[in-house]
Amino acid sequence: MDNLHPAGSTQPLGRMSRFLIFISHTMLCLYGCLFFLESLLGFNARIIPMLRFGSALVAVVVMLFEGKIVLRLNRFFLWYLGIIAISFISNLYTVADNGMNVSTNIFETAIVAIAFYSTLRDKACIKQFLFLLACSGGVLFVVLLTNEVLHIDNRLGSTLTGGNTNNFAEYVMITFFAAVITVIVAKRKSTKIIALIMCVIELYMLFLSGGRKYILCPAIMIVIFAWRKMNTISLAKKILLLVGVVLGFAVLWNIMMTNEVIYESIGKRFEADSMEAGAGNRFELFANGVYFFIRSPILGHGENAYTELNSTVFGINMYSHNTYVELLTNLGLVGFLLYYIPYFKTIMALRKASRKRTKDNLAFLFCAFMLATLFLHAGIIAYMSATLLTQLVAIGFRLVELEQQEINLTAEEKVSDPATVRNVNTHITIPADIR
Repeated sequence: MDNLHPAGSTQPLGRMSRFLIFISHTMLCLYGCLFFLESLLGFNARIIPMLRFGSALVAVVVMLFEGKIVLRLNRFFLWYLGIIAISFISNLYTVADNGMNVSTNIFETAIVAIAFYSTLRDKACIKQFLFLLACSGGVLFVVLLTNEVLHIDNRLGSTLTGGNTNNFAEYVMITFFAAVITVIVAKRKSTKIIALIMCVIELYMLFLSGGRKYILCPAIMIVIFAWRKMNTISLAKKILLLVGVVLGFAVLWNIMMTNEVIYESIGKRFEADSMEAGAGNRFELFANGVYFFIRSPILGHGENAYTELNSTVFGINMYSHNTYVELLTNLGLVGFLLYYIPYFKTIMALRKASRKRTKDNLAFLFCAFMLATLFLHAGIIAYMSATLLTQLVAIGFRLVELEQQEINLTAEEKVSDPATVRNVNTHITIPADIR
C-alpha cells in the first residue's frame, strides 16, 4: 500500500503531514529503545506494542488527513505480499505445531513496515527517521549508564532481553547503521556532530554486547562504501589499503584479547559468545538444513519446520540461525526466490541509481547496507524478524522509487527548458532571380 502521490509527483508535504510523520517515526524509535528497558525501568509492558502499532496508526492518520489513500502495488508491498502468501500457504502442510504463529508475526510485521513505507515521502523524511533512530541508541546508552548496568561481567544486554543478547546487539547495530549514514549524508554540521557522537556511543555498546557478526556487518558496509568512493585510487592501492584494514583489525583484536584491562572490560564478552546458542556448531545446523532441503526442495516442509525437524531427526532442539537455511527448509525454493529476487533487484537498482547521481551518497549507502546484510543473514533469521532492520530495508526499496522519480523529473525539466531544445533546420528555397 502506498498513500503517496502518483509516481513522478513532487508535491511538497504540508506542515501537519510532516509533523504527523515525525510523530510516527518517533514512536517507532521509542518502541525499539524501550523494548530493552522494560525489565530495567519496570513500566507497563503494553506500552511497547502500543508504540509499534501506534506508529502505523499515525501513518494511516496521515493518509486520512490528506485524503489520498491509494492502493498501489509498489515494489515493497509486492515483496511482502509474496512472503506472507507463501508463509500462510505452507501452514497447510507444515510439520510444526506453531507455524501459524510465525506467519501471524510476519503479517503483523508487514502491517507496521508497509505503514512505515508510506511515511517515506521524500529523502528528508528518510534522513529524519535515520537521525531519530541514531539518537534512540544514545537514549538507551544514557539510561543504561545512569542505572549502572553498562559494566557487567556478562555480555551487555543479557539482563535486558531475557538472556537473548543477540536481539540487543542487533538493535544497537541498527542504530549504529543509522548514525553512520547520517554522518555521511547530513548537511548541517550540528547534525553531523550529534550523529558522530552517537556512532562512538553505539560502537562502544556494540563491543560490550560481544556480538561479532553485528560489528562485522556495519564494517562491511563502510568498506564497500569507501571502496566505491576511492575512484581516483588504482586497484592495486585499493587492495593494499584493504589488506591494511584487515591487518589493523587483526592487531586490534589481538590487543583486545591479550591486554588484561581491555580483556576484562570487553574481550571476555566475545569468548562468551562462542558458547551461546550453539555458535560453535553452526556448520552442523547448516548441514542439517541442507539435508532437510534436499528432501523437499520446491515448497519445503512448512513454516517453522526447521526447529521441529532438527529436534525429531537429529535430537537438536535449536533453530538454524541462518536465513538462507531457514527459508530453504521451511518454504523451499519458492519461498527463497520470493524473498531474495526482489532483494537483489533492489540492490542492483540502488547501484544503478547511485551511478547516475554521484553527488548523492544515500542510494549507494543503502546499496552497501543491503549487501552487508547478506552476510548477516548467515547468522540471523531475517525474514520473520520484527526488528527495525525491516524498516531500514524498506528505506532501500523506497529509495529506488525516489531516485527514479528524481531522474524522470530532471529529464522532463530538460525537455521543457527552451535552452535545451535544438533548433530545427528549415530549408528555404531561394528564387532564381535572386540567385
